[in-house]
Amino acid sequence: MKLCISLLIIVVFLNLLFHESLGATDYDECLTPYTCGNLSVGYPFRGDDQPEFCGHPGFNLTCEKNIAYIDIKGSRFRILSVKPKFHTTTIARGDLWDPCFHNGYGNTTLDYSLFEFVDGVNQNLTLVYDCYGAIPGLDFFPCLGGGIGTTNFYLRDSFLSELLKYSWFHKCYEKSVKVPILNVSMELLASNGSSSLLTALNGGFDVGYSKIGSECDICRDSGKLCIYENNHLTCATKANSSGSSSNRSRNLAIGLGVGFGGIIIACAAYYCLTRMVSLGTLLISWKQTESSRNVEAVDTEFKLRGGMTDEEIEIAKKISMVGLWCIQIIPSDRPSMSKVIDMMEGNLGALENPPRPYLSSSRPISPFPSLMSTSFTLPSPRS
Repeated sequence: MKLCISLLIIVVFLNLLFHESLGATDYDECLTPYTCGNLSVGYPFRGDDQPEFCGHPGFNLTCEKNIAYIDIKGSRFRILSVKPKFHTTTIARGDLWDPCFHNGYGNTTLDYSLFEFVDGVNQNLTLVYDCYGAIPGLDFFPCLGGGIGTTNFYLRDSFLSELLKYSWFHKCYEKSVKVPILNVSMELLASNGSSSLLTALNGGFDVGYSKIGSECDICRDSGKLCIYENNHLTCATKANSSGSSSNRSRNLAIGLGVGFGGIIIACAAYYCLTRMVSLGTLLISWKQTESSRNVEAVDTEFKLRGGMTDEEIEIAKKISMVGLWCIQIIPSDRPSMSKVIDMMEGNLGALENPPRPYLSSSRPISPFPSLMSTSFTLPSPRS
């Protein structure tokens, strides 16, 4: 029995060893920055063709005609540039790529749990639509489809505050859109007037994501990879290789892990059972139906022989069950050392059946036949 426990400890050691070797290569796709047109970004941004754990869920990007888009609180923005070192990005409202085509009146808002407006580099510009009457000194811009006798114009915040003192302007203000633009764009408008409005809007404005980006800096400074799993940031170990060589290393690690684990489990089960009783035979019948072609295991009856007690039977089953858990392909499925101890000390009926191991990261469809229900029929001794 002591040797059985020793073999089980070796299995757990292999579990821990291959957990790290496999876990390191699971994130290979996150090593390559996401590219869309001239934009190349990494965490917290994630491209639509990358695994979900490569980026924060609030920074998902889509690429259309070499232009990257991000959705923030139901509004669509174009990503113009990203400065990872400063945790800032320049974005522009997708609906104001032309000032006459907007998705609704109101202010430009952000998800302030993720983003913030960068101080000192932006100024607010208010676009007013379909206002009756002409106000001297304002900068107007034409749009098709406006009402007869109405005008469209834009205002700086300083001029806007003055006009809001007049009650007649409030009706016009109801049909307005407030959007930040860069300081340099505001200076361009002051110099060139409405002819530069489209350029100013297309230049976008700067927002920061320091709350999310600074967390990732800790991982990067330690030489690790930023991964988003289980609703929080995780610092993952980078793979030593990439491409096909990385895949070969992964497959080799999986093969060795399953191979060594399987050998040790087989030796443990064989030794323990032959140590306690004479050699038994495991009879499993396979039945294939013509309609579904599903393979079903037929349980056999387990009979005691040679003084084998119920406790010895339970220990043998526990060892097999725990061993099968320890050689799972998916690292997160394998139990920790403390969990293994709890499984060995706990009740056999409380143990769950392990998934069927596959040489892939996808989860299996059908489980193992139940070890609790599978029984062994031992042959009668020869006379």
